[in-house]
Amino acid sequence: MKHLYYLLSLAVLITFSSCSSSRYYAQDNSQDYSQQQDDITYQQFYDDLSPYGNWVNYGSYGYAWVPGVSNFRPYYTNGYWVYSDYGWTWASNYNWGWAPFHYGRWVNDMSYGWMWIPGYEWAPAWVSWRGSGDYYGWAPLSPGMDINASIGSIPYNNWAFVPRQYINSPKINSYYVNQSRNVTIINNTTIINITTVINNGGNRNSRPSYYQGPSVNEVESATRTKIRKINVVGSDKPGATQVSNNFIRVFRPTVKETPATSANIR
Repeated sequence: MKHLYYLLSLAVLITFSSCSSSRYYAQDNSQDYSQQQDDITYQQFYDDLSPYGNWVNYGSYGYAWVPGVSNFRPYYTNGYWVYSDYGWTWASNYNWGWAPFHYGRWVNDMSYGWMWIPGYEWAPAWVSWRGSGDYYGWAPLSPGMDINASIGSIPYNNWAFVPRQYINSPKINSYYVNQSRNVTIINNTTIINITTVINNGGNRNSRPSYYQGPSVNEVESATRTKIRKINVVGSDKPGATQVSNNFIRVFRPTVKETPATSANIR
């Protein structure tokens, strides 16, 4: 009887161990699969942004996306700046903000309005910055435009300016300067050229860089507050940017470089 009890106990132990191993193996496979999903193609841009706007075939750029938002301006509407380990980072309140404000470039077309051209390199924001003793300003970069673009390369009405003390306000939209003053402010500001080289899994044959924006010391002096740097944390799915005291969470997958343009998406 004792021998039979021993055999039954051994069988239960072996069965339990086998089940535990199976569960562990399944969890490992799930983690590997999740990591593989960090790589996307332009097709995901098309699929995820389609409900929020229209894709149009825009000449040599391939497909461009037009947001379905009235009076929309990139890095201006429904968002604000936070300081992260990558520099000044645009925190968008739109569910689709993870893509157009961190990849690619923007074009302001007379017929369509603002259009987004997809790209594969991630940055906290693809903008040019300007500053003076009174104002900070920024403007979206167009396709093919690097961060050293001259002032004549960016139309004056593409710039957004705020008094320096409000650059880090979550309600920055309350402090935008009227565009009628842009020319005067532009003539009294200079390019802020603090740059960082990108190394985030994009094109290995080039090392593009982006502007970090105003220095923290200057902003602290202007706002008379201590600026706390928070970390960019990757989200596991697309959605609105989440900001807390410790991190800014945003979906930031690696985008495969094929196709080289968005001509083949859809």
